[in-house]
Amino acid sequence: MVGTPRKMCDACHVREATHHSVTIEHGMQQTSELCADCFARIGPAMARDLVAGVSEESCRFCGAQATSGGPDMAQIVVGVQQMICMCHECSVEYYRYLSEEMRSITHSQQHRPLEIESVMQGISPHMERWVADKSERGDA
Repeated sequence: MVGTPRKMCDACHVREATHHSVTIEHGMQQTSELCADCFARIGPAMARDLVAGVSEESCRFCGAQATSGGPDMAQIVVGVQQMICMCHECSVEYYRYLSEEMRSITHSQQHRPLEIESVMQGISPHMERWVADKSERGDA
């Protein structure tokens, strides 16, 4: 993306970070931003295995080479465990949209489940529009 500052690797501080991982062990969350070389050397084992599988996949939304993958939150909400693979740009938009929409959820215990389900059902249509708009602008 034009104008987006690039994050440098947390380990070597030399190369651009291309692997973002969040691990939770014993209730403690740890986030790492690593370049490909450092990720292969010191990244979480489970994340390295996931990346190996993702490298053979295409982005669900735009068809580009997938760079990230994980549980599809939209499917988990409706009781289906499914993987989702995305390119970097689509994953940034996917999680931006999800974060923005989740902030609008009410604190009402009665309405929250329906609102969350509505947000999750809106992710795929939003991403389809976003990819189409991006293609029309020539950003693809």
